Amino acid sequence: MGSNTLLCVVGSVDGDGSVQVADDAAYITRLGEGIDRNGCLSDAAMHRTLSVVERAVARAREHGCDVLALVATSAVREASNGGRFLERVRAIVGDDVRAVSSDEEARLTFLGAEIERDRSTDRRALVFDIGGGSTEFAVGTLGAQPDWTCSVSLGSVRLSERFGLGAPCDPRALASLDAAIAATLADVRPPEKGRLVGLAATMTTLAALGGVDVGRSGAIVSRASIAECFRRLCDMSFAERCSLSRLDPARADVIVAGAAIALGVLARFEAQSTAVSMGGVRIGLLRSRWHTLVHSRATVAER
Repeated sequence: MGSNTLLCVVGSVDGDGSVQVADDAAYITRLGEGIDRNGCLSDAAMHRTLSVVERAVARAREHGCDVLALVATSAVREASNGGRFLERVRAIVGDDVRAVSSDEEARLTFLGAEIERDRSTDRRALVFDIGGGSTEFAVGTLGAQPDWTCSVSLGSVRLSERFGLGAPCDPRALASLDAAIAATLADVRPPEKGRLVGLAATMTTLAALGGVDVGRSGAIVSRASIAECFRRLCDMSFAERCSLSRLDPARADVIVAGAAIALGVLARFEAQSTAVSMGGVRIGLLRSRWHTLVHSRATVAER
């Protein structure tokens, strides 16, 4: 349950760690709307999100899913009324509902990238996930726990609201946006770079807009392609953005900020391209909870 999108995956994990997905759905609820300014979740955002939680749980039940888990990220983590909101979510989902710390979110992000990895060899990677309220980083060997994690308050919804990005974008607002991103990312200092892997909707959308097949494992998007998409999106009206076949209209107002963060990340690590993965926190949660469940059942059987 992110600041912009609620993601619902139904699936299982094989013994070798590969994820078998039965259903994967995304609902843009904009839960983090106004959180940067007000410090709390709005009634409208909570109502939208609770309605979608009900739909997502019903969808999972239709697939025969009998174990449900939900994690909330930066919007709920930061909101003064986040705890009260989660109580309302638990009434729909069940007891396994919690807000994760920034470190835990980054860890789940890293575990979620493993679904796209090349299983022929272990590979070191620097994984990043641009969300609505924050961006997570993690370094490690894909398929294992990360060695290092970091989270910064750079998100597509947060920055779009903070800098008042219009359509077309005001050059002065863009200059302020770029400066803020660069200043924040300067403090992100991983122990090593590794292979750069960008996860989730912002990166897959930018890749698709550049003509990259994001459904292909190991898909690569270049910094030049993202920069070109960024320039085109900045010059478009909101209606023109919404008309793009590879851009969800519900993301049209925040994609410029997301692209700016992506460019900032590639510049920070002096990368000319990044691998793109459709994985993310939801896959990491599925893997983490499945292994916990299997371990618990094995322990009971031994007893």
